[in-house]
Amino acid sequence: MDSFYRKPLKISSEKKSGKKDDGRAINPSTATIHPLNVKKERVDSISIPGPFIGSDTESTHSSTPGRKTSKVSKNNGCVKKVKKSLNNKRNLKTKSKNALQPGSSTKKKLKVSEKSSIEEGRETFAWIIHPVPIDDYFSTTWEKRPLHICREDPSYYKALITTAKLDAILREHNVEFTKNLDITSYQNEQRETHNPDGRALPAQVWEAYNEGCSIRMLNPQAFNEHVFALCAVLQEFFGCMVGANLYLTPPGTQGFAPHYDDIEAFVIQLEGKKHWRLYSPREPNEELPRFSSENLLEKDIGKPIMDVVLEAGDLLYFPRGTIHQANALPDSHSFHITVSCYQKNSWGDFLLKLIPAALEAALEEDVEFRRGLPQDYLQYMGVAHCENDSVIINRKRTEFISKLKSLTQKLFSHAPVDAAADQMGKDFIRDALPPDLKDGSKLYTD
Repeated sequence: MDSFYRKPLKISSEKKSGKKDDGRAINPSTATIHPLNVKKERVDSISIPGPFIGSDTESTHSSTPGRKTSKVSKNNGCVKKVKKSLNNKRNLKTKSKNALQPGSSTKKKLKVSEKSSIEEGRETFAWIIHPVPIDDYFSTTWEKRPLHICREDPSYYKALITTAKLDAILREHNVEFTKNLDITSYQNEQRETHNPDGRALPAQVWEAYNEGCSIRMLNPQAFNEHVFALCAVLQEFFGCMVGANLYLTPPGTQGFAPHYDDIEAFVIQLEGKKHWRLYSPREPNEELPRFSSENLLEKDIGKPIMDVVLEAGDLLYFPRGTIHQANALPDSHSFHITVSCYQKNSWGDFLLKLIPAALEAALEEDVEFRRGLPQDYLQYMGVAHCENDSVIINRKRTEFISKLKSLTQKLFSHAPVDAAADQMGKDFIRDALPPDLKDGSKLYTD
């Protein structure tokens, strides 16, 4: 409903780099991507505008990203990676009497970060939504309205992941269709998934892309250390699971039907351009929903409240329940990552943990909850009696409901609020990524 949303925000951020860069790793003038056309990126030194990034070298031995030791130096608010010598790497890996050990008194011991993981997460989130101050964002935008940040800096998010790295993931890891990757299309208001069985081989994926299908990777954090680090540090700040999806869309195509999701969405445009249209929830019961919608028809979603083209370096945020659809422009592919959070992390979800436990405690501790129901309550309660005009029945109904209200008010005195919080915390721990440990912290782990 329009009353639910405040007016969407669009913010322009000053360009921070004079370097000419269109943010593209593939040729936008053609719909063709072939592994031979994807440049292999080997970067010895890279400026990374965020506190969460680790090594630019990815592990090729397992599907779990591993961080490699590297020195960092601050430069104009960025973290700049400095290439290490091979000897330094060998020294860190070699166990000897001079090797650094937990509890060692050597002055050369690696320094453990003095910042808490929550502080690091806050800094990372501040980088994502810059130039909007975090406090302003949560007071005026979070769960209230969409936000578009037009950054005019194609390289701002470039260090996260590129199409070249996506190609490397397909070649070096066991990426499976449906479990890790979907091939989709949307034409004539029909959304289809074209997943074969088994491993998503690069040749299959790029052939589907060349035929106009979109590529969605469901859990890139399992294959790319930068995305892993981003999600791992943000989950510390948000206090809930943070996930990510990658979307690669050919020029002039759309991969998904209009729909809404059950997550807070941060769309980070990495390469190319994408045309987004956002729509208000159709009904109040679709505001901040607990479940995502089915595919929707154009005739059922009304007029967009925001119509915008994202370019590399831009950010688009929208609350859960926001109906959305997006298509790549005819002259450019699109590559973006959607970072998501707050799935089933509402007051209602907390109460789903609390109320059953409170009722169990009340039944054990308070005899009023164990007293029997009136023997004739089915003669005046239930749908068949809800509109009865009988004075006697209405009086009995009023007394019955009054008793329930009294017990409900007493119920909170038995509510184990902290235990319910612990249950929510257990769910978070179960779903969360492992912490993204820094080099110094690793010395104190097995």
